[in-house]
Amino acid sequence: MANKRCITLDIVDHDDFLELPLTAQALYFHICIRADDDGFCANPKKTIRMLNAKQEDLDKLIETEYILVANKGVLLIKHWWMHNTMRKDTYKPSPHLKDNPYLATDENGSYVSSSVQVRNEPVTENQNLVTNTERSRNETV
Repeated sequence: MANKRCITLDIVDHDDFLELPLTAQALYFHICIRADDDGFCANPKKTIRMLNAKQEDLDKLIETEYILVANKGVLLIKHWWMHNTMRKDTYKPSPHLKDNPYLATDENGSYVSSSVQVRNEPVTENQNLVTNTERSRNETV
């Protein structure tokens, strides 16, 4: 897991996000900081306890689809690829990629159910960054 993460204002400066309780907003930021290189957070309960937040804060993030429930208590940040880009030489695939219902991304880079049409073009034109196509290829190996 990296020590640096980015957050785009396109998501957190939106009225829908700003209308969330401040504890839910703080929980979102902390989950983002603790996520792996694909946007998965495997320790949400620890994060909730650490912030003295409540389960309702997480429920609100899930209800508003800022956070997706991946598998077995693992969370996934829906807008992960809008927030972050990864260099190929530092990218480490998540152990949670296997058997996950949210492996597809839409045209904005947001995770969607894999039953939705998957976009085939790269998220970026830069050859040194990990792309959606490469992530999809790595999952099937």
